[in-house]
Amino acid sequence: MGRAHADYAVLAPPPEHSNTRRLRRVQLLKRVLDCLISALALAAAALALHGIDSTSKLPFKTFAPPSLSSAIIFFGGPSPPPVRGFLLCTVGAWLVGAAITTASPLFGPDNDTRAILSAATLLFYFKMSGEFFVPTFGLASALLTAQAAPVTAGPLQALRFLVSPWLAGHCALYAAAAVASRLRRQARVRLKRWEVQLGLRAGGALGRERDLRSIFARFDTSGNGFLEAGELKYALKAATGLEPSLEDCETLISMIDTDGDHVLALHEFVQLVTEEDLSERALSEAAKRAFSGGTGSLSGVPEPTRSLPSRGNDTHQVSR
Repeated sequence: MGRAHADYAVLAPPPEHSNTRRLRRVQLLKRVLDCLISALALAAAALALHGIDSTSKLPFKTFAPPSLSSAIIFFGGPSPPPVRGFLLCTVGAWLVGAAITTASPLFGPDNDTRAILSAATLLFYFKMSGEFFVPTFGLASALLTAQAAPVTAGPLQALRFLVSPWLAGHCALYAAAAVASRLRRQARVRLKRWEVQLGLRAGGALGRERDLRSIFARFDTSGNGFLEAGELKYALKAATGLEPSLEDCETLISMIDTDGDHVLALHEFVQLVTEEDLSERALSEAAKRAFSGGTGSLSGVPEPTRSLPSRGNDTHQVSR
C-alpha cells in the first residue's frame, strides 16, 4: 500500500502555483475588460446618435442601422483602422448604389437581382482599389431598398443620404472608437504590468535579479546597456512567456523610465518586473506621460534627454 501511494505521489502532477492561478485570472480579466469596454462604448455611441435623431434637435440625421457594421470594425480592433480605406470604399459603394438605383426600371421590382449586381460590382471595385472595407456595402444596399426610400427619387437625395446620416454618423462613431481605444490601452497596460510581475513570480528562479541580468544582457542587442521597446518585447516574452505588443512596451517604458530617455537601464528593467505595484500617483503620472501628445512630459513640454552611445541603425530588429 505504501509503495502504491508513493508511485501515485510521483505520477501526480504538482499542485498549481498560486501565482500561476492569479496570472491566468489576470489574463482573463484583461481580455474580458477589453471586450467589455469595446462593447459598451459601441452601444453608448450608437444609442446616443439614435437618441439625438429621436429628439429632432439637429437639422440632419446621424444614425443609420447599416453603419453598425462599420462600428464593429471601428471598435473591434486595438484602434480604429485608417480612414483612407473607409473613404475609398464609401465612394465606390455610393457610386454603385446610386447607379443601380438610377437604372432600377431595367430590373423591375426584383431587389435581390439589384443587390447581387451591387455585390459583384463592389467586389470588382474593392479588388481594383486594394481596399476591403466590406461594411460599406451597407451604403449601397440602403440605396437599393425601402430603408432609403426617398433616395430613389433621384441622385440629389442619394447625395444627401451619403452626407447624412452616412458620413455624419460614421465620423461620430469613429471619434468615439478612438476615445474608447485610448481607455482600453490604459486599462490593458496597467493590467499588463501586473501580468508580467505574476508571470515572473510563477516562474520561480526567473524572478531572481541574476536571471534578470542575464535576460537583459541577452536582449540588449545593441550592446549600449539599455533596452528599447523592441528589445523589451522579446525580453519579457523570454522571461514570462507573455507577448506584449510593441505599443504596450513603449507605454511600459514610459511608466518606469525615470530619466526620460525612452529606454530602460538594467535597474529600471529589474524594477519593472519585480515591483509589486505602482502607487496611484505613479499610475496617474504614467498615464499622463503616455497620453500627453507624445511629448513625454506632464506639462506637454518635451523633457531634456541625455546623450546616448551610438546605436548604429536605429531601425534594427530583434530576432530570437
